[in-house]
Amino acid sequence: MKKTSDIPDPENRDLAQKIGDQLERGKPLSELEEPRLKNLLAMRENTSGISPIQRERLWKSISSEIENKQQSLPVNGQNSLQSIRKWAIAAIILIISMGTLVTLQYFRSDSPSLIASSYSDIEFVSLDDGSTVTLRPNSNLYLLSEEAETVRYRLEGEAFFDIRNLPERTFAVEAGNGLVEVLGTQFNIREWGGQTEVFLKEGSVQLSDIEKRELLTLVAGQRAVISADMDLSEPISANSDEVTAWMEHQLLFQNRTTDEIFRELEHHFQIRITAPDTILQERLGGSVSLEELHTSLQDLGIVLGGRFDALNQNRYEFVPIE
Repeated sequence: MKKTSDIPDPENRDLAQKIGDQLERGKPLSELEEPRLKNLLAMRENTSGISPIQRERLWKSISSEIENKQQSLPVNGQNSLQSIRKWAIAAIILIISMGTLVTLQYFRSDSPSLIASSYSDIEFVSLDDGSTVTLRPNSNLYLLSEEAETVRYRLEGEAFFDIRNLPERTFAVEAGNGLVEVLGTQFNIREWGGQTEVFLKEGSVQLSDIEKRELLTLVAGQRAVISADMDLSEPISANSDEVTAWMEHQLLFQNRTTDEIFRELEHHFQIRITAPDTILQERLGGSVSLEELHTSLQDLGIVLGGRFDALNQNRYEFVPIE
């Protein structure tokens, strides 16, 4: 078994660490806001195009190999053993599961086609019809179906869409529990933390829950949210610059709680931040650069009157300075 540091891809090392930390805390992997891991867990539960027998056989083989690797790990003291097991199991889950995705794709004839992924950087995507998509870091865009009258995508994470106006064709995007349908417009979709938020910059869009139980039309300058329970909020006005500032590597906030700001930093940089409850309820206005994590935390720490201490590679604690 390779050490974690021997996994060649830095993105895979980060994912292995997050999996290991989650296992160590005894929390379900489904709580991790990590697009690649969410893909794995979603595909594990999706029986479309693959028989239950085939699916069960694939995932049993993964469980078996993890168990075998656990039993073969050396014992060099209790603390060392726990650390080795944590990282070994994380790396095994990562490597085997990524390989299993290929096998699952083979069995599924109707699998979504991955158009683009963004990891630590913004990605710009040009679609076949001339539309463009700007993917925020740690996001995925899939093509679900393409027909003469409709093209349908799925977004995981956040993206800004600039859709070419083609009256004869509807452009649709699934994101979490939300469905956006347009002809030609500019809009931003954010899907994380169990809810989907849609902001319309230009034109008009139809927004509904994925089952189309509720439907509303947004006009320019409005945003609406679909909750994890598929409840659709009423449209409200939003500041375009604030919503799309991430495209300029900035985080703008006007009267937002520190907790909301932390959640956005967590998603953008794939980190975890803890802080006292009194800090989380403070409301702030201003901006923070998203160019580099250390600078972002340093600048925000100055505003909050404290500092961010690194607990490990991806976890930070805010400590107020008396």
